[in-house]
Amino acid sequence: MAVRNPEDRREANVIWEPVAGADGYVVRYGIEKKKLYNSYIVYGKNQLYMHSLNTSPDYYFEVEAFTSGLPSYRENPLETIGLGAEIQLAKRGGGGNAGYRQTADTRYIMLKEGVKEYVFDGIDAGTWTLSHSYGPVLWSGQLTEKDVISTASAPEATVTAELTLLGEGTRITGTLVMKIIPGREKARMVITVK
Repeated sequence: MAVRNPEDRREANVIWEPVAGADGYVVRYGIEKKKLYNSYIVYGKNQLYMHSLNTSPDYYFEVEAFTSGLPSYRENPLETIGLGAEIQLAKRGGGGNAGYRQTADTRYIMLKEGVKEYVFDGIDAGTWTLSHSYGPVLWSGQLTEKDVISTASAPEATVTAELTLLGEGTRITGTLVMKIIPGREKARMVITVK
């Protein structure tokens, strides 16, 4: 499955079912089904993040597993460095460019297995972009004073959005959902794994 980034069509995530015993995969792609002249070689995982596409054409992909036929040692990163993905939140100056640039004010949260809720505090009026730290924009929008300020004792969410599907390979395991909860001076952005 290939998922193009709607904010920047030069980017795509390509994921596929792993093949038992494969040493790696050749991911071929192109703008015609029978002309897959570009390729990447991927070792040790069954996904590829690409930032090398043109924005206009549709692309076709093919993944081929390969093996040397020899036994090899492979570290299991889930055992050694854990499971997680990082999301980042940044306030943007005007203009239409949501962009992926990071500033000193960019905030990060590491998503962890078993944790269902994450909170970014101190959200004020302005243009905000929530993205995966490797690029894809999950949400970008303009928040007004009305969205972030409330005197209610139990304020309701003013902005909500379903961000992205979560998964393992091609199996969908959940959804990231975002909501803005206004406060007396600033709001909270709450990210929930459902």
